[in-house]
Amino acid sequence: MAKIKQLVPDFIFIAYTIVLGVILFLIYLAWISKGEVRGVESNVLYGIELILENNNSLYPNPEDLPYGVNQYSPLYYVINDFLLTSLGAHDWSYQKVWTFLRIISTFFLLATIVILYRHLEKRNGMSRSASALFASTFIVLTFPWYSISRPDVLVVFFLAATIYTCYNYFLFPDRKKAVLIGLLLALSIAAKINSNIFIIGLYFLIRKDWKGVIYLSIGFLLTFLATLMLLYFAGYDLTFAKKNIIDGVNNGYNIQFAIGRVYHYFFLYFSVLILGVSYLIGKKWKEIKVSPQQQFFSFLIFCAIVNLIYSFVTAVKIGSGINYFNEFLLYLLFIIAYLCQYIYKKSQKTILALLLIYTTGIALFHYRYYYHILKDQRSIPAAQLNEVKNIVTFLNNNLASEYYISKSRRVSLSLPEKVIFFPTDVHRLNYPRKVYDYSSLTSNLNAGKIKYLVTTDSLGDFYGANLKEYFLRDTTFGSFIIYRNKKTVQN
Repeated sequence: MAKIKQLVPDFIFIAYTIVLGVILFLIYLAWISKGEVRGVESNVLYGIELILENNNSLYPNPEDLPYGVNQYSPLYYVINDFLLTSLGAHDWSYQKVWTFLRIISTFFLLATIVILYRHLEKRNGMSRSASALFASTFIVLTFPWYSISRPDVLVVFFLAATIYTCYNYFLFPDRKKAVLIGLLLALSIAAKINSNIFIIGLYFLIRKDWKGVIYLSIGFLLTFLATLMLLYFAGYDLTFAKKNIIDGVNNGYNIQFAIGRVYHYFFLYFSVLILGVSYLIGKKWKEIKVSPQQQFFSFLIFCAIVNLIYSFVTAVKIGSGINYFNEFLLYLLFIIAYLCQYIYKKSQKTILALLLIYTTGIALFHYRYYYHILKDQRSIPAAQLNEVKNIVTFLNNNLASEYYISKSRRVSLSLPEKVIFFPTDVHRLNYPRKVYDYSSLTSNLNAGKIKYLVTTDSLGDFYGANLKEYFLRDTTFGSFIIYRNKKTVQN
């Protein structure tokens, strides 16, 4: 019998091996990907490159040189700016900085998993192995959005910490916990505009927890003001913050886009999970209403439903993605954990096994990401690298206070401080809606402030300016043609 037991694999060992494997795989993907995975990563990288040189560049004027737009709240930019500056990264290649940003995002993702793990193991009484496996499913369900260079990972990190704190608050209410909830929600807003403060604040109002509302508001306002002060004294200019953060995501709305690009994948991926959880809740609803920590369960259900509705509505915005539902998935996992602990304790292992099988299916659905990342990790041909290197050298040698236009992201990321209209979808989506006034572009072209154009395409309209009227062919580097502004050519 003892020999038979020795042949049985150690479940704990297997659990931690799986979790470690998922973590290492994510880090591996973060290291090897040489291009964008999702969500206009390069625009975030561009913004961080700018503030590495000058903190005043955090939020440029989108309507004048360099016509940059940083769409997100400042926290992710500032954290990475601080870390990169501390490491002396001013001379790093953009690819090295990009990899660093993904590693930092992965760190905060793992910190989120630790919070979920601690809640499961400490508060829900799950075994360590079960808690580790359960928590790790969030990595797979939300892949790849939290291991890339975007601020979304900070939002979910602070949301997980908020939910964890709310559990403790409902168990033993006191003002310190309420202030902490407000602090965490403020930091979430400082990372990216989101609905968490409104949803959780609304729950406190409906619950008529007036003391909680007051102290939560105090924590939120003090943190918000402290953040503004720190940004001011650190030299980050917020003059054009509204034009970047609010106007920068004014992409318009399209229900057909939402159906084809968001709702379709949401129902394909998560309808089975939602129906399964709904069935478990409906089957034991009477027991749930009198279960321990029922207040916390009500909080989770309320926040999950309101967040789901909010996500469905905002997903009609052009440029949205399935990541809009990631915070809902976090609530859903906390709900499943609650059901496993208080309602279906005898069936906990069965539910966990079904969740792991389901998560494996989702991992297979993610093949399009794996293929894209693994294909993109191939070495860039030396000839292309030399083209970009030679172009950047040429521009550095021939630009003083002038700027250049480039439709190549590699060139733009290699010399970010001099490029105008960084080539992402941000301006392309905003331009037809006339979100910004680009009338200064023609005057800057006429003044010779935009000296070069780097492109592989023919000249044409560029945000209202006919480039053929302003540029002459100057030189070539491989497949790239360098055009020079006529106003800067000496007769």
